[in-house]
Amino acid sequence: MRTVSLIETDKDRLDATKAQLHHLTPQALRDRYHLDTLPGYLLFDTLLERGPLKIYPFHAILPTTYQLERVELANNESHRQGEGRSPL
Repeated sequence: MRTVSLIETDKDRLDATKAQLHHLTPQALRDRYHLDTLPGYLLFDTLLERGPLKIYPFHAILPTTYQLERVELANNESHRQGEGRSPL
């Protein structure tokens, strides 16, 4: 299994980038990202909030709030998971 990551750092372009990827066919995604096989789904992981960085003697924790969305390319169906919280 090969994973390709695209990170959109401009929050003003986030919706446009997501919409552009969402409407590409599996063939177009395979060609654009040089995949060996047709992709079955897209996974969007959107960072909603970052908490304060906490630094300890041997590690650091950055609390985040995120939202996951999986798009099945066969039927263009979107499945959203609620917000999650995670220390990194």
